[in-house]
Amino acid sequence: MKNKRNILVIGGLGFIGWHVSQEFLERGHYVNIYDKEIMTSEERIALANNYPALTVLDNCYTQDFPSKDPAIVYHDDGMYTEHVNAILHFGEFARVEQSMFKENIQDVIDTNVAGTANVFNFLTSYENVSKAPLLFYAGSSSRFSSKHAIDESLYAFTKAQNAEFAKNLSKWFGYKTCVLYFYNVFGESRVKTLGSMQTVIDAFFDAWSRHRKIKVYGGEQSRVFTHVDDVARNVVDLVESAIDGNAIESEYHMVSKRSKSIKIKELARMFYDDDMIEYLPQRTGCRNKSVITGNTYGHYPKTVQDYVKERIIERA
Repeated sequence: MKNKRNILVIGGLGFIGWHVSQEFLERGHYVNIYDKEIMTSEERIALANNYPALTVLDNCYTQDFPSKDPAIVYHDDGMYTEHVNAILHFGEFARVEQSMFKENIQDVIDTNVAGTANVFNFLTSYENVSKAPLLFYAGSSSRFSSKHAIDESLYAFTKAQNAEFAKNLSKWFGYKTCVLYFYNVFGESRVKTLGSMQTVIDAFFDAWSRHRKIKVYGGEQSRVFTHVDDVARNVVDLVESAIDGNAIESEYHMVSKRSKSIKIKELARMFYDDDMIEYLPQRTGCRNKSVITGNTYGHYPKTVQDYVKERIIERA
């Protein structure tokens, strides 16, 4: 892509969102991040020095996302909403089983219901559909795990409904939207996540690094894992192609066709023998398997097995 583009990444300080934002920046594009995280002054200075084409709006919640707010649309280089080429929406509650914890219900409603409704409203505020930015919505593969998957967790239900809403904005009104389905993404995070919101890979590494038992809830369930760097490259490849005017489908599974699933207990055994693994009952909302179906978009496969082996060797 020869021309610099202006990209709005909602949830751009999060795990996938930050890696995608970095990939856009490294390819020479302008990136505007809208995120609820509160950054320190040191972090702000470091990002400004490292990424002159980056604008970060932190402490911003999607449930407050307005249709027209200069604080969102203005860019230091004079870029405005009329010139935003694409919006990528990663700013939702992003854990399946944890969405069923009572203390998280309000957060899911605020972000996955009210917040995403505001993002859709922002898109439809463009009366001239041809001038509206492309919208890429981060869906979830959890909806495909079984016949009744969307009824198994609040997360899966809200993500499935939002994905259909996004696709119908295109079908009914002509807005350019695309749903990106993600699988279990792993890799280095910008900020370390602790406690119940850790990914399964991070939780296993955390326990292993502290010489503690790994907790496995269930174990027979299988997952397809994708490395976050691969995901970021694939997402940006797709967005660049769409902005350049190439036809895209209404949805893609952001995973390589060569990706294979692995059982969670087999993953745990890459760290320890069974005597250091504590098997616990499977949690509510946990799906039994990952299912790849439909159009895939993945060209840089790195296996979770290689990733775990590399990190264990590094820390040995």
